[in-house]
Amino acid sequence: MSKKVKVSIIMFIFLSIILNYKVSYGCKNLDLFNSILDESKGYVEEYGVKTHFKTYKNGQELYNDFITQISKEYKSYSGEVSRDKSNFIIRFQDEHSKGHIEFNIGSEGKNVSLQIIQKNHKNNLQNLKDKIEKTITPMTKEKTLCKTYLKAKLNDKDNISDINGKIVSNLKNEGITDVSTIKIENGYSSSAYTGKYKAIKNGDKLIDFNFAVCKYSSGNYIIIGTPEIFVPY
Repeated sequence: MSKKVKVSIIMFIFLSIILNYKVSYGCKNLDLFNSILDESKGYVEEYGVKTHFKTYKNGQELYNDFITQISKEYKSYSGEVSRDKSNFIIRFQDEHSKGHIEFNIGSEGKNVSLQIIQKNHKNNLQNLKDKIEKTITPMTKEKTLCKTYLKAKLNDKDNISDINGKIVSNLKNEGITDVSTIKIENGYSSSAYTGKYKAIKNGDKLIDFNFAVCKYSSGNYIIIGTPEIFVPY
């Protein structure tokens, strides 16, 4: 192999690494939620967070902590608590928010699941996620997975197949090549591995991002979730 050919190969490999780094860096710094909302001209209707963790903290103390936090965040909320020997559930809601916290007390500690959904025309999903993570971090030694979700209204005149295609194309242009789309009864559902979020396994693949473009009797919607959409659609 001539020296000239060797140099060409080395340069090609070097450029490939640089380009791949730039694409990966760009993807990690891309706000996928707002990027998709801009592309689809979506009008935010609601968003939410769901998580699950294990704790050895005292049950009453845990209950008090959550009630204190709910009272602080939701000034005029209504709520109810149901309990039996090993479980109790806190349900609460106000004009814009609805949530529930479920405690299951077993021999290996207390399992806690939490879900909050807020109605808002601004995308304050990250703010909600940050508050929840700040609340639960002192309660557990585990690394928790916070699933996130956002639903936005689309123009009813838009073709959902075209919108789905544009979003997939834009993701691939940002270097997110591992995107798979399936046709569902009322639209399209796509999943991808972006490297931006905590991933889960779906069959033999990792996914950390999921979106669906759907048509309902109430109109067209886009639903986005990480690592997957946790509400029915």
